[in-house]
Amino acid sequence: MQISRIKRINDYYIFQNWRRFGDTDFARFNVIYGGNGSGKSTLASLLVKLAGGDWSSGTRLAVKDDDSNPNSRAREVSKPDKALATRLCIFNADYVKENLRFDSGEAESLLFLGKESIDNQKRREELEAAIDEANSSTIPQLENQLETTESKRNEIGKNGATRIASKLQGIDASYDGRRYKRPQFIRALDDALQSPPRDMSDFDVDQQIKRIASPTTDRITELSDLSIPLTDIDAQVSRVLAQTVTSEAIDALKSNHKATVWVQEGMQLHRAGDRCLFCEGVYTEERIDRLNRHFDESLKRVQKTIETLDTQLATYEEQCERFVRGLEPPRSLDETRTKCWLNHTDAIRGLIAAVKERLVFLRQQLARKQGELFQPLTLKESSTDSSLSGKVDVEILNAIINKHNDDIDNYDQLKKQVCSDVVQYYVEQVREDYAASKEAAQEAESKLNSTQEQLEANKAELKRLKNSQQDRAHFAQLLTIDLQRYFGRDELTFELSDANGYSIQRNGQKADHLSEGEQRSIALLYFLRDIESNAANLRERIIVFDDPVSSVDDGAATGAFAYIWEKCIGKKQDGVGQLIVLTHNFDFFRRWVNRLDSLKGLKRDKNNFVSYKTWELRTDTIFDPSSGKTRVPYFVCWDKPWKYSLLRSEYHYLFWRTATELGRWRGNASGVLDEYDAAILPNVCRRLLEGFLSFLCPQNIGNFEAQMKQMVDDLEDSAKRNYLVRFLHEYSHNEQCDPSKHIQILETPKIIESIFSVIQELDPRHYSAMCEALHVSPLAESADDNASSDETENDEAVAGSSD
Repeated sequence: MQISRIKRINDYYIFQNWRRFGDTDFARFNVIYGGNGSGKSTLASLLVKLAGGDWSSGTRLAVKDDDSNPNSRAREVSKPDKALATRLCIFNADYVKENLRFDSGEAESLLFLGKESIDNQKRREELEAAIDEANSSTIPQLENQLETTESKRNEIGKNGATRIASKLQGIDASYDGRRYKRPQFIRALDDALQSPPRDMSDFDVDQQIKRIASPTTDRITELSDLSIPLTDIDAQVSRVLAQTVTSEAIDALKSNHKATVWVQEGMQLHRAGDRCLFCEGVYTEERIDRLNRHFDESLKRVQKTIETLDTQLATYEEQCERFVRGLEPPRSLDETRTKCWLNHTDAIRGLIAAVKERLVFLRQQLARKQGELFQPLTLKESSTDSSLSGKVDVEILNAIINKHNDDIDNYDQLKKQVCSDVVQYYVEQVREDYAASKEAAQEAESKLNSTQEQLEANKAELKRLKNSQQDRAHFAQLLTIDLQRYFGRDELTFELSDANGYSIQRNGQKADHLSEGEQRSIALLYFLRDIESNAANLRERIIVFDDPVSSVDDGAATGAFAYIWEKCIGKKQDGVGQLIVLTHNFDFFRRWVNRLDSLKGLKRDKNNFVSYKTWELRTDTIFDPSSGKTRVPYFVCWDKPWKYSLLRSEYHYLFWRTATELGRWRGNASGVLDEYDAAILPNVCRRLLEGFLSFLCPQNIGNFEAQMKQMVDDLEDSAKRNYLVRFLHEYSHNEQCDPSKHIQILETPKIIESIFSVIQELDPRHYSAMCEALHVSPLAESADDNASSDETENDEAVAGSSD
């Protein structure tokens, strides 16, 4: 598999609405040179994202699955592709961070290689920290919390059991203090929590206990209801009042009830011819006849009816009195039922009092009739209730009596129920506190169990990680051999460490403070071993290197080149499926150009799938109306033989590149540099001047200020020297330019001319030889010379732009 072309990138840092045009596909082997800020590291980072499945940048690739067939057509990939992701391997700064980790301690300096190894070590440290925290802090705290909550719950249980035992001991042996203890009360609490709370506010513990402590054996007879037929009596009285006497009434007796009664009684004491014992008058026959007509049978009947009815009413009154006396609470009732009895009899007494009041009223009406026997009467209005039925129900009292009698008949069941209610009473008193303490205890216990389970799981995982060595001893030997071949010396060695890493030794001693170059070189060697691990087929791999020799010396760069070539190029069908090397090191780039050029002979062999291209990645500055100046990367294909032969070093390249840009600017009528990023150009100029001064002033290599000061005496114009230093320091910094800082474009040509002027003034022979070798004349005024430099530049193949 090969990536034949990056067709489009919508949005990824410097690549904005970027597209590739022209017939400029990647080859099997590709080497790309680019200065800082040109976008090469961004491109490598983008490929990492794509390999990880992140295609949010809107990238579209053209990919050939069968690269052995030159006629096979590429397919477009614009979303996660498993085949591509498993074959794409990128070495860049992110890979170094993810796959190389040093832990320096007093005992040894440990190196962890590979993302899996680093992740495992990181996981081991996390597990060890978690285990230590669990053992020293979390578990003791949870155990203490559980002990506190359990203690509170046990205290509630103990106090409750003590109270119950003190109340019920001597009544039921099961509640004796030696038998009824904390576990029994806690069991009652747990059972009670399964049901809703009970309202025990009216429960009198002491009174209930009395019921079973000294039970009565006296049964009580049920009461009979009181039934007074008031409605019927009212009707009878009304009828009597309405009756009249039909006898010949004596006026003196007609309306005098007392006299009538007196006369009637006297008639029973006298006979005809007798003298009255009161007045001594003679009781004659005529008088007897007259009185008999007055007191005839009709009058006597009415009087008899009134007398009978009054007697009946009197009987009812006496019945009410007896009933009231029977409402006194029986002595054998307990206090609670006596209270209940009294609460109900108050109402009954009131009802009976109303009945008696009605009976008295009716008797008064009968007495009134006795005095007015010859007149029809009606019941007078009264404050008494005429709607009373006269029936008094005592069912509720009999219910109390029945319960009393039932308690006597079922004493054992009563005792059990009262004891149960006493327990429930004390349960309800502490229900909320107990429920809260139980919940807290359960939560603490759950957390403790979970923590202990996690602790055991962590221990098991830690043990597994410690046992997963995966033949690390052999790998340590391979890395040691690789380092020796890579650096050309044997001072660094790898040894196994018990901490699942490698101990780095320098000349037999602990190696501290490895340089950035040494660390990057170790990571590179690991990468080269990693891409062929697990029996991987290199012929199917797409390998990308981003600045593999950054921060390394020339010796290490040579070793890196040799190792990458050996692993990734090989001969004939050997090597990786596709190689892309991105670098800002021109000497490293030249090594690849020269070595790849030697493969020309292999390309003529049809059995070899060898194709290569060399590229330069540059940036152009364009003006966007919406965002202002924008930097756009583009590829330049080095497909002309003269470049391989003339540009033998970075200094040659910088001299040629700067001179070419100056000539291009002169030839542009608009006065704008169209094809070079103005933010990078000052950095190029400084490196050009540093390259020249390194030969002119070798004793001060690396000290640009000192070199400039050393040559100032040789310059006729010292102001020119100050001007150059100010400009180069302002716009370039230790080979790391500021791409966001745009320079004054009209100032750039003057700076370039000043640099070439300095080179010409200090070493005219060198200047002339370089111009002749590279076919450039940066200080020439001739249009022909300018055209000559343009001709070499225009021969380049350009690919890549922004929409």
